[in-house]
This record gives sequence, structure tokens and C-alpha cells, in this order.
Amino acid sequence: MGTEESAQTEQYKRMVLDEWTDAATVAAWRKWHPKATTQLQAMTDALLEAAGVRAGLRVLDLASGTGQPAIDLARAVGPTGHVTATDLSAGMLAAAEEHARQAGLTNLTCRQADAHDLPFADGAFEVVTSRSGAMYFTDIRRALGEVRRVLAPGGRVALAVWGPADQGTFNSSVLAPFLRRVSRPPPPPDAPQPYRFAAAGMLRGELERAGFRAVTEVHRVLPQPWPGPPEECRQFFYDIAIPLRPLFDSLPPQERAAAVEEVVELLRAHYDGRMVNATRAAVLVSGMRWRAPSSAPRPSRRCGGDVFLPQLPHAGVTDGGSCRHSLIALRLVDALAWAERSHLLPAVVQEKPNPDHRMAARARIMWRGVRRSPATLGVGDVQEIGGGRAGACPASCCTVERSAPASRRSPT
Repeated sequence: MGTEESAQTEQYKRMVLDEWTDAATVAAWRKWHPKATTQLQAMTDALLEAAGVRAGLRVLDLASGTGQPAIDLARAVGPTGHVTATDLSAGMLAAAEEHARQAGLTNLTCRQADAHDLPFADGAFEVVTSRSGAMYFTDIRRALGEVRRVLAPGGRVALAVWGPADQGTFNSSVLAPFLRRVSRPPPPPDAPQPYRFAAAGMLRGELERAGFRAVTEVHRVLPQPWPGPPEECRQFFYDIAIPLRPLFDSLPPQERAAAVEEVVELLRAHYDGRMVNATRAAVLVSGMRWRAPSSAPRPSRRCGGDVFLPQLPHAGVTDGGSCRHSLIALRLVDALAWAERSHLLPAVVQEKPNPDHRMAARARIMWRGVRRSPATLGVGDVQEIGGGRAGACPASCCTVERSAPASRRSPT
């Protein structure tokens, strides 16, 4: 990094620190926390799904703010798991600790930390998440390098950021009236701001450059309902949208009042008397720290070594009742990436479009443990899960085609 670039990064870092540790910022997020939790619940749910959280996992949440999504993560991993919530702001974390106590959670701890210099040991976590935080990582490559370092081999990172500002009804309501009145040059591409990674492929590319594998990026327009009247929704957004304050405050008083009135009327078009039913675009990106396949078969712990299961990344063991039917499940996208890169399995899994099969979009592939080496697994050892039970898919949405065995070289 050159001297000029380094100075710019330091300037960005000071700006983010000042904005998000300011007492007024902390007070606003604390004040609006209950209703903000409702408004952002769909984004939180999508993040947890992308992260693949389950009971017993060790999770690190970055830029946790006043407690979400760390609180929902703690509920998901249960008493056998643990969540560490981090933030630059001690004030934000004090609020997060209070909200965790109110929720009765004992498996969540808070620690002040900078994503660019995480105070945790290598491989300390199985999942790392961040909701609306990655766009404020001033040196994204350094931050992702730290994320990769603290992830255990086979661990997963999942990040949720805002999508394009012109998608969804929320931004068109709260931002458009100001943008029509103020001419603003676009921010530098590396500037920390809400829509920094809105464009397709931007955040995915950063994860791939950081060394993550099986990286996926999904763009969605999510519900963002505000549980209150339009005037309150407008005030909430002004209070917490710290990076956009210069835009809101740049107008002369009379023009600003007109813009505010227009915002309220646009929000009122989505108000049902109880909720402002707006929507907002989000980008969800996930990837994993690669765990190189073992050169030897890994025995199942249930069967005393007489059944061998393939070494699969980020996989949860499903108890099928006996060693012969022990199963490892992983998402279709991970299965495809693993099969392509591992060079161990002589089969290619493909999804056939089938509009009548509702599970096609969330198909799960089952790799059945057999009394053979993973390198000799064949077509009959790959099954699709339907309705929660192992077996052939009734809609036949997945096929397995035989291919020539590839070399056993480790993936690069």
C-alpha cells in the first residue's frame, strides 16, 4: 500500500470511528433498538441462513452494534454454542450486553474489537458474520484476512450489506426527495458508505481475493417493515443514518422541510395503519475457509472405523440410525463447489430445473457413508434429501453423472 493510499485509509478509519462511537449515534441506536430489530429482521434471518448456523457452533459477529444479529445468533447456536459480539464502540456493546441480559442469554459475550486487528486466536471460530458492517471496513482486504485467520478450517463467513439504492421502496421514499434537491458526486469506490458493495460481484470478488472458497453472492429485495407511523420511520432513519447526515443537513431550512414532508408522504403510501410496509435491497455473500481433503478416508465416529465418510467442508452429520446409513448433508452449492475442486469424487452432481418441485431451490445433497474409500464412491452413493428423510427425490430434481476419476492432487 502506497503512502497516499495508506493516508486515505487512515482518514477513512478516523471517520468511521468518529461516526459510530459518537455518543449521539449510540443513543439513537439504543433508543430505536426494539423497532429497528423488527425492521431489519428479514435481513437478520437471511444472514443466519447464509451462515448455516446450528446448535453448538462458535460464532464471531462483527459490527454487532446494540445486539443484533448477535442475539439471534446466540439463540440459534443454543446453550452448547457460543457467540462473541464485537464492535468498535464500547457504548454500542454496553447496550448489546443489556439487551442480551434482557433476552436471558448466557451464551453471548461482548468484546470491543476492530475487524482489521481481531484479538482472537487462529481458528477460534466456526462461523463469522456481519450484518451491515462490511461496507465500513476501511481496509476490506485486511479485515477479510483477519476473518479468514480466526476461522477454523472448513469454517464459514457470511456478510450482509445493502444492495442498490434504487431497488426497493424504502430508499426511494427516504432518499429520493433529498437526492433530487442536492447534486452529489459519487463517493470514491473504496470509501466506507452504505452502498459500497451494492454492485453485483464486488463483495464476492473481495472474498475470493482473500482466499475464501465456494463463495456465493445472492441479491434480494427484503421486507423492511417499520412498526409505527411514517413520521416516526422518517425520524428513525435520520437519527441512525450517520453517514448520510451531510446529505440531509445540506439543504436550506425551507427546502429541507419540503423534502422531509415529501419523505413522510411517500412512506405513508406504504402505511397500513400499523406498519410502514417498505422493502429494501440486500446483498448476501458467503464463503468458507478451505479445508483440504485428507489423503486417507476419515472413519465415522459412530461405526468404529468400518465405514468411511468423504471429507466434506462445513458439513453437519445427520444420524441415520446405523453406521451404514450415516449421512453428511451440505447445501447444493457447496456440494458442487466441493466436487469440482476436491478431485476425490468421480461424480458430477447437477440440478435439473423442475418448477413443480419446491425444494429445488434449496436442494440438499446427501453423501452416504459406505464401506469404501471416498475415491471409489459411485452414482448409487449420492442421494437427495426430500421432506427431511434420506432417499431418492420424488421429483427427480437431481441427477448424478459418472465422470472419469480425477487426480488426487490437493486443491489450490
